[in-house]
Amino acid sequence: MKYLHLLLALILINSCQSKKAQIITNSINPIIGDISYVEKFGEQPTEQSDENLRIKTHLAYVEHILRNKNTDHLSKSDVANRNILLDNLHAYHEAGIFPKNHDYKNERRPCFIDKDENICAVGYLVEQSLGLDAAKKINEEFKYATIDEMKSELLNQWVANSGFTKNEVAMIQPTYSNPKPYNYVGKDYGLPSAILGVANIGFSTASLVNWNNPEYKKKYAKLGLLSGAMTLGFNSLYSVATFRTAKTTYQKKVSNLNFVSGLASIGINGLRLRKLKRANKNKKISWNLNLVPGLFQEPVYGLALTKKL
Repeated sequence: MKYLHLLLALILINSCQSKKAQIITNSINPIIGDISYVEKFGEQPTEQSDENLRIKTHLAYVEHILRNKNTDHLSKSDVANRNILLDNLHAYHEAGIFPKNHDYKNERRPCFIDKDENICAVGYLVEQSLGLDAAKKINEEFKYATIDEMKSELLNQWVANSGFTKNEVAMIQPTYSNPKPYNYVGKDYGLPSAILGVANIGFSTASLVNWNNPEYKKKYAKLGLLSGAMTLGFNSLYSVATFRTAKTTYQKKVSNLNFVSGLASIGINGLRLRKLKRANKNKKISWNLNLVPGLFQEPVYGLALTKKL
């Protein structure tokens, strides 16, 4: 029993350590990193962070920076082109349709146009200025390249007329992770969830099956209460991040099931423990009506109370 308590306690400790260890080293942009995400959510993104939210947050952040930069040194035509492109960038990230890195697992890479013809932010700006064919031409040679790696005269010409510097264009360009399967949960979340879920089901089932069994051990009901409470505690560590940073839809479903499982275990095992306590209390004090001698030795009924010490 001591080891089971220890195992449940270690689940929470291990999950906290796993979460810290899973902070992604590959940032969303080589120029400014993940500062956009940190400023908005107060924490580094992790493997469970929603990819679209990361991209959208980054692009909105860069748009804000570029709109507030001093442009006094630019010509009127450059300022006009710059503002048009910034409006295009705003429309692009608001639409929220981004490419995916289908070819580089466990590595963030830019992707100009993916296999589903979803175009990146810089590609979209090129398309709006020069047309889709120009964007596709750049994609043929530099699909997974950074702006600095693109030795393209076409791109350089576009940058020169955009009102942006090449460094500003590089700051816009996001990197993309390999898409996760729809049912992605993650080991650090899935394994403790599975262990606690099995414990909740096991102890709750045992309590229900032995609902009227006076010999049922209190310790099992107490362990059911503990596993339920630990499920809620463990899930709370992730629920804030789950709904603030929009983790995968599948993980949200698992999170909801965990809350139900934890609450059910607390409810069932709590009621079972209460029932056992009442049964034990009734066992300690018993009463009965017996015939006893009266004042004049006549037989009368008397109430007999018995208390077990």
